[in-house]
Amino acid sequence: MYLQTSTFQFVLTKDDRRHIWHQPQPYHIIEDTLYHVGVESILRWCLALEEAERVFNDSHSGACGSHMFGYATAKKFLRASYFWPSIFKECILAIHKCHECQIYQHKM
Repeated sequence: MYLQTSTFQFVLTKDDRRHIWHQPQPYHIIEDTLYHVGVESILRWCLALEEAERVFNDSHSGACGSHMFGYATAKKFLRASYFWPSIFKECILAIHKCHECQIYQHKM
């Protein structure tokens, strides 16, 4: 919300507001789309949770899915210029829930 309106929520303390104000923002809004600027200065499209789930399902187990493990899947999304704050954690947890990946691990 702060990035869009440059105003703070009322529930924030004065110290929280000062921290946000002086913190460098790795996010930019371009034409109503939120982007994350990575260390290498690449703009990555920030996905909402629903969008991230759809992209994950399509790329992991969809027609072009490769059933790669969590870290490799997260790196694949970063190379495709997608981002969400918990990308590595979410990919690893989703891989642990994937039935086909679990079967493959038990065969090894």
